[in-house]
Amino acid sequence: MREGAGGNRTDRKLIKFSDGACILVLPNISQVLMVEKLARENAIPIDLIPTPREISSDCGMVALFFEEDLEQIKRLLGESSLTEGRFFCAPAQA
Repeated sequence: MREGAGGNRTDRKLIKFSDGACILVLPNISQVLMVEKLARENAIPIDLIPTPREISSDCGMVALFFEEDLEQIKRLLGESSLTEGRFFCAPAQA
């Protein structure tokens, strides 16, 4: 289970693109790996998964993270030299 800001937020693994998760599509794997590194350095839970075919065929991997971390991921992108990516978020199930 995910803990608050003071806890270890990287324990929980994301399994699939659903239930309030977002993916970030970038043009190449080196940028996806850089986003993963930046997220982990900032204690943001993130996983890399194969790009869903219905989303894109640009790069083989995408970054998967919780929707509640979307603004932090956008901030990290803005502070870095990375290309602005495309975000897709799945609605949380009630």
